[in-house]
Amino acid sequence: MQSILVPERQDVVGRTFVVGRPNTKGNFIVILGEQRYVIPGDRAKAGERVRIVGVEGETLLVESAATS
Repeated sequence: MQSILVPERQDVVGRTFVVGRPNTKGNFIVILGEQRYVIPGDRAKAGERVRIVGVEGETLLVESAATS
């Protein structure tokens, strides 16, 4: 499935950050600007550096940005 980006959300793609602690449901909440996003707990680990590769609604699609 290809992610759909609305113009105001395209600027988050490519950004990297370290994931914090999950909420009580096991998901990660990310605030970028004035927008709230979710990273499902099965897509990242606390303390992991990730890169945003897409957005689906309020869900961030991420991949590991760890340097090798």
